[in-house]
Amino acid sequence: MSIAAQCPNCGAPIEFHVASSVVSVCDSCNTVIARTDRAVEDLGKTSDLVQTRSPLSLWLSGQYQGVGFQLTGRAQIRHGAGGVWDEWYMAFDNGAWGWLAEAQGAFYLTFRQPEAGPIDPQSLHAGHPIQVGIPPRSMVVAETSEAEILAGRGEIPYRLEVGRRYWYVDLSGPGGAFGTLDFGEQPPGFFLGAQVTLDQLGIGVSPSGQQYGHGDHGGAAGPDYHYDDYGAVPAQQVSVEGVTCQHCGGALELHAPDRAERVACPYCGALHDCDHGVLALLKAAEKSPVTPAIPLGSMGTFEDQDFTVIGFMTRTASSSWEIFEWDEYLLYNPQAGFRWLTYSDLHWTYLAPVSPGDVVVDQPPRGYHHASETAQYLSSFYKVFQAGSAQVKHVAGEFYWKVEVGQTTHTVDYIDPPEILSGDDNGTEVHWSFGHYMTRSEIADRFPNVDVPRLKPQVVAPHQPFGHKGVYVAWGALVALSVVALFWASASQGQKTMLAKGFQLPAQQRASAESSVFFTEPFELKGGQNIEVKAYGTAVDNSWMFVQGDLYSEKTGLVVPFDLSIEYYRGPDWSEGGRSASKYLSAVPAGTYSLRVAVERSDWRRANALQITIKQGMVRFLYWLLALLLLSIIPIGVMIHHVKFEKRRWSQSDFRSYDL
Repeated sequence: MSIAAQCPNCGAPIEFHVASSVVSVCDSCNTVIARTDRAVEDLGKTSDLVQTRSPLSLWLSGQYQGVGFQLTGRAQIRHGAGGVWDEWYMAFDNGAWGWLAEAQGAFYLTFRQPEAGPIDPQSLHAGHPIQVGIPPRSMVVAETSEAEILAGRGEIPYRLEVGRRYWYVDLSGPGGAFGTLDFGEQPPGFFLGAQVTLDQLGIGVSPSGQQYGHGDHGGAAGPDYHYDDYGAVPAQQVSVEGVTCQHCGGALELHAPDRAERVACPYCGALHDCDHGVLALLKAAEKSPVTPAIPLGSMGTFEDQDFTVIGFMTRTASSSWEIFEWDEYLLYNPQAGFRWLTYSDLHWTYLAPVSPGDVVVDQPPRGYHHASETAQYLSSFYKVFQAGSAQVKHVAGEFYWKVEVGQTTHTVDYIDPPEILSGDDNGTEVHWSFGHYMTRSEIADRFPNVDVPRLKPQVVAPHQPFGHKGVYVAWGALVALSVVALFWASASQGQKTMLAKGFQLPAQQRASAESSVFFTEPFELKGGQNIEVKAYGTAVDNSWMFVQGDLYSEKTGLVVPFDLSIEYYRGPDWSEGGRSASKYLSAVPAGTYSLRVAVERSDWRRANALQITIKQGMVRFLYWLLALLLLSIIPIGVMIHHVKFEKRRWSQSDFRSYDL
């Protein structure tokens, strides 16, 4: 049930539509009015809201996790480093209030928690873990900064005091969890929630640019407010703005005038502060000789969306042996927000921001207090490659923070080619970006109207993938097929004994130059199968036996000769040779065969015996191994090249101890 009142400043009628709202802003005179037990209180005036590209508007309805809500209030808050974000207040049908922060194209929904638990403000540093809430939950400090309330509209669930400054800490947790500690309250207020999308809130934007919510397809529901004043501006009405450089007078185009904090003139290098499209000269600078490989204003397609190149910078980092320099391009899409494209040593990388709470790092390695040996992002692990300080050398175009030449941040890169996980810490805020390596041709496809440099890289990029890993996949498939073929041949042919015959060799009184000759009864051999002939001399001991044989077919006259040599010698602590020998014969036509065996031996005074076995369907593992070796020649060469490739990669790393 709504409550009617009069504005204490201008007398205009006001109405509190939500029973639990604390203040309402008069539409007629911008007075912030607080509701008390007996009357209303004048908290002073608020300025007009600045126009942004927000797709939201007051009194827009939606639904989150099955509970309906309306956007009843809006505040604009200035960041300590410049820039403004919108904070929307959601009155839910169940009586709860939600805080919806909108910054850089992302939305963060939080709810007030009973208490934060014991917190020491001095122990809060960007990038550090923290236990917060009751029961405690693990989160990461994403940012520490000061904020100032600039303006407000609608109905708000707390005393909105324009101009009030307060210190806050943003927290990030796994799975998109998000929290804020508000030290403008005592004890600190604790808000907990998650990053959300408009679809999750039941809010969409129609093709015409008009927003609609759950059960509301005509725009805002409720009082008839003027949308321009409340920020509900259709997307197509906010276009590129033309401004003039305050130093050289050059014509500049602003693609994100409501989000840009710094603008660097590409003609003279002058740096400007930007306040929603209004430029103020910060300082003049000499024009850099660096020419962007992709011009400012170029359109490229990533993630199935069109991004505009709005900013360009060159950064440098030094190690103990050399100085690195690379280019960074800031990409912007009104709905998706900001992305980065880096160009280093003729290599390209596309990066998107990720939640610090989704990045897990372990203990720092020796000598690097701001890096860790490994990092985990979601379910993947990455190895540290380089860490140090990066300094801005040149800027041009628009940026969403107050960038300037000489600005320094701590950086660290973790790799799992072709992926890279990059951290950036300026002391009060930590940013993580997740990137993929991109080839020159892929960049050219994304920017069809740009002549992307065609130079060939001379060094290996930290996360450049090895280009011939497909050879390993093909080799593995061929090996698997050969193993299957081996088992199939063994199972289909079936080892079978075709002949097992023993021959007695009696002792002789004197040496004879003639061999002992034996013949077997006819036996059958199958066609198309190899043949194994094995001979075993039962009493060969410090002696030798030589077997010469012939397989012959009386029907065809085919004769297949073979010979086997058996030698076995031994001493007190050694032996060599053996009492058996075998040989493989090629397949013969199917039919009936006989075996002729002639035996010579060195120890003719001792009786001996010879056992002959003929088998078919034997699988030759030696041939399989030879085939496997032939299949491995190219992969082995690729592997050698791969090792050299990795050595070239890690030769540029700050952590060479992790080299292969």
